[in-house]
Amino acid sequence: MKRILLHSILLFSLLSLQPHALATEEEVSTLRRALIDISNQEYATAVLRLELLLAYGSPEAAYLLGWMILDEQGIEYDPVRALALFQAAAQWNHPEAEGIANQISGQLTTDEVRRANHQAEALHLHRIISNDEVSVPLESHKAPEPIERRTPHYPTRQGRRGIQSYVYTYIVIGPDGRVISSYPVNSPHMDFTRTIRRALRTWRYETSESNHVRPILMSFGLGAEEFRSDIRKEF
Repeated sequence: MKRILLHSILLFSLLSLQPHALATEEEVSTLRRALIDISNQEYATAVLRLELLLAYGSPEAAYLLGWMILDEQGIEYDPVRALALFQAAAQWNHPEAEGIANQISGQLTTDEVRRANHQAEALHLHRIISNDEVSVPLESHKAPEPIERRTPHYPTRQGRRGIQSYVYTYIVIGPDGRVISSYPVNSPHMDFTRTIRRALRTWRYETSESNHVRPILMSFGLGAEEFRSDIRKEF
């Protein structure tokens, strides 16, 4: 795969980090911990922290994830995904992201740029909270416990082709215990996303007084359909 050449150098520096003006204290703390993880080469942990912030429309998270993809720091090299992340960061007012996005787009094909545009649009539209307005009120206390969660069906077409996958997604649980929206972090085949969304319509949690966000990891293996329950970190 063709490598992207950029005319700038990324410096992961805690001192130079300037979160956007509307960043919450928790967001800044999570971002700084992610930078420490990167400096310690604990890339998987850093990616997990940044992907959480990405779902909330963090320009710094999108920017850093874009660089991590290009540098292959815990993420597979994918210039299309990197471009989408820089485009999202630019749309969320990161001061340097637009210049980087322009450099990358100039080295990709028309089809690759089109795919990146679609991914960036999806990132923007599926934010749980935007930088300038709260689209879903969230409660930071312990999320409600599940009452009923039907295991998603393995997509028949993908199973016949021998395709295995996983979906890491954030779900928003409404006060009535129903899942009111979901946001996949990774980019699996659409068949896996569809079957999970169908299952989520039937999920029920305990009722509460507000909305809650919870990360979910679901994996599909050929030996036996596997379902992993919530990651043990609640938001």
